[in-house]
Amino acid sequence: MIWLLNDVLTPAESGNLLSVYTKHRFHCGSDSNPKKNVKKNLALNYDDPDYKKCMQTLYTPLQKALHDYLIRRSGQPYFVWYETGGFYDWHLDAFPISGIAPHYSFTVFLNDPDEYEGGELVIRVGNTESSFKPPKGSVILYNTGLWHKVNEVTSGDRKVSIGWAESYIKESAMRQNIIDLKLAINNVADDISHDQLEKLESARMNMIRELVDRP
Repeated sequence: MIWLLNDVLTPAESGNLLSVYTKHRFHCGSDSNPKKNVKKNLALNYDDPDYKKCMQTLYTPLQKALHDYLIRRSGQPYFVWYETGGFYDWHLDAFPISGIAPHYSFTVFLNDPDEYEGGELVIRVGNTESSFKPPKGSVILYNTGLWHKVNEVTSGDRKVSIGWAESYIKESAMRQNIIDLKLAINNVADDISHDQLEKLESARMNMIRELVDRP
């Protein structure tokens, strides 16, 4: 599954993250996938003095946005820069990755889509490809294990953060059902009684308690 989450970062938060995007702070992104001609991008150095600050800026809004997606923990994010000519061909994310066994992958879009041409995130589900280039501050969340790529940036610069998250629930179909139930509850919350809403939430929470994969 694929979810688009809008307005996860405020303009100020995006601006704080973008302030570290200066050339001397970044290294060749091919270090994480050295296969020839698979990718061309830059990644923020882990030892950069502002890397920890970037993680802290990202953590709170991401935690809030992903609350309904049964997240146990997130891995260490990457801050990535695709200059003109940058791309990442079709690939699967590693397992494990970033210190966790991920169920989700995500991309946080830091700059405006009109600042670059190309650079779409393309995700394949079955024989269907979906292309994404959302506004600044948006997040694309999708199941780890889906083939995906970043189209070549033909002009401008694409600046994103990418990361992975592990769920409380390992079984993918049940995880999907519980997420769908929560999204449905959110959609009808204003149209049903408080008592009905409590019953639905109780049923959802009891499902989670029965299915949670305890550490």
